[in-house]
Amino acid sequence: MSRMQLGRDINGFVTFSFVPTKLMYSFQLAKDSVLSLTLPPEDAAYEIHITPEVGGEVWVSYDGVDPTYPTAATVALTNSEINPVGRILNAGSVLKFITSDTTCRVSVSLFGLSLKAY
Repeated sequence: MSRMQLGRDINGFVTFSFVPTKLMYSFQLAKDSVLSLTLPPEDAAYEIHITPEVGGEVWVSYDGVDPTYPTAATVALTNSEINPVGRILNAGSVLKFITSDTTCRVSVSLFGLSLKAY
């Protein structure tokens, strides 16, 4: 179960809001340099929210393998995706990040689920 609560946005419309978490990570990626984040053992599984800076382009892989950029004018299977919003992963999973921007700031928030994701 997600740690979301019913709330209202700035226009008064009903929306879901996350309860603040103490498991927040922030970092700045350098162009073409892979950075890793291993999910901690505090919970069995997490709902993960990844937020790159506005206009930033971040490729993320979840299997511990370095993420890759797509090749121009081709379609191929890949192990990574661009600017994912959220995923559910087990503790110990290794996320890897890369950017083609000169730099890109990224925030990752973890919300414990207290159950195995898969």
